[in-house]
Amino acid sequence: MHRFPKTARLLKQAEFDGLKSGSRSKGSRFLVLRWKSKEKRRLGVVVSKKVGKAHKRNLIKRIIREEFRLHPDCFPAGDVVVIARPPLGLLQREDILGCLRECLKK
Repeated sequence: MHRFPKTARLLKQAEFDGLKSGSRSKGSRFLVLRWKSKEKRRLGVVVSKKVGKAHKRNLIKRIIREEFRLHPDCFPAGDVVVIARPPLGLLQREDILGCLRECLKK
């Protein structure tokens, strides 16, 4: 089983802020991906309270982390932040995964 170690995560606020400027981004109605090319792949997930209650926000984060863990080559190389937009909270698990995969293909 693949793991999601701390070295593969964006943990500090400064790491997230570093992607605000000088990074590339793609988005859809449900998700926004921001990334900056680096040698190592790392993931950060942002889900605000506007998306839904805690169990829904946790489900979204779990789905995104699982996809990153199982299919890291689908994500851009470097630091990646996935930002969930509020309409994503209305979708079911399969639809959330489909939105993420669609956004990654762009």
